Amino acid sequence: MQAKKIITILVIASVGVLGGYYIYKKKFAPKPPQLYSTQKLERRTIQQVVKATGYINPEDTFKVGTIITGIIEKMIVDENDVVKKGQLIATVDDGKGDTEVKEAQAALDTALANFSYAQPTFKRQKALYDDKLISQDAFEKAMRDYKVAQYDVALKKATFTKNSMLFERKKILSPDDGIVVSKVASEGETITVSSPPTVIYIIAKDLTKMEVDLDVDENVIGSIHKGMQAILTFDAYPNQQFPCTIADISNAAITRKGAVSYNATAYIDNKKLLFRPGMSVTALISVAEKENSISVPGHIFKINVPMLKNIAQALNIEIKELDKKTKQELSLRGSMKWLWIKKGNAFIEKPVEIGANDNAFFEITSGLQGDEEIVVDVAEPDAMKEFFEQFFGKGLKK
Repeated sequence: MQAKKIITILVIASVGVLGGYYIYKKKFAPKPPQLYSTQKLERRTIQQVVKATGYINPEDTFKVGTIITGIIEKMIVDENDVVKKGQLIATVDDGKGDTEVKEAQAALDTALANFSYAQPTFKRQKALYDDKLISQDAFEKAMRDYKVAQYDVALKKATFTKNSMLFERKKILSPDDGIVVSKVASEGETITVSSPPTVIYIIAKDLTKMEVDLDVDENVIGSIHKGMQAILTFDAYPNQQFPCTIADISNAAITRKGAVSYNATAYIDNKKLLFRPGMSVTALISVAEKENSISVPGHIFKINVPMLKNIAQALNIEIKELDKKTKQELSLRGSMKWLWIKKGNAFIEKPVEIGANDNAFFEITSGLQGDEEIVVDVAEPDAMKEFFEQFFGKGLKK
């Protein structure tokens, strides 16, 4: 009877110990580290954009200068002034005043006087020659004097016209209606007509129409075409977005410090006069949009393959890796990447062709059917170390 009681107590104690151990393992014992994680493929809308920066300026502007070398005597209009075609906006002093015009006028008057004498003289000599009263030599001399006087008048007229035009050029007139965007020069400044010529004013025909000039890196210029939509943002209006359309792409390369870019042009309405010439702008150009496409997160293309192989060995999972020759052949297609899927008791490396991406997610255009389970992460070396220590003991760790 006593032995039976002792056995009952031992059984109850054993059950209690086993139950306590089970509860400890379930509730309190440290769980083994997660050595890898997988997820099902997702479908999402991917919008691929290209970022470019640049500046805005009025769509139609013209620079105003002069062909006269001298000093700016007076600047009559200021920035933001509205000007009309032919309006006087500045004057230039070349140190000569109207002396060259007066000299040319005097020379022309002298030529006209000489011609007034030579013309009737020639007529008289011709009449005498016709009546055989003078020699042919005398007649030809009179004809020569007449033509020289005639040509001299033409020359002096041209000189007078040129000097008059140059004199008028000292008065700088607006070539068209517009608004002064920039007052480039200042009174007292010396004007040169050599390269580069001095610019006095920059005038915009219309500030309500602005041109957006964007620098696009050569690495992405191939994906941008006329007609693409873009969203513009300005530091002056951080919470607003302004849509526009790419209107043109230049073929001329721009090289700065070894970096090559190309100019893309767009236009934006400025009827509210929010934008000022020279403002910096950032553009997000939509180059592709794919709806309901099979997509994967971009970081899976950087899975630590040696670590994945270690995990496979530790968990007795088969690993099927693409051979180098196959990868080299596929890489020639340019749009190929590699990822890993978990199928049954195997990690399988799969080549996939990618399409659009938004930097976070990549569209998969071929290589997957859509029901695969992809490896999205593997444990860090510390987690592997912890795994070995828990399940094989520190003595087994190499």
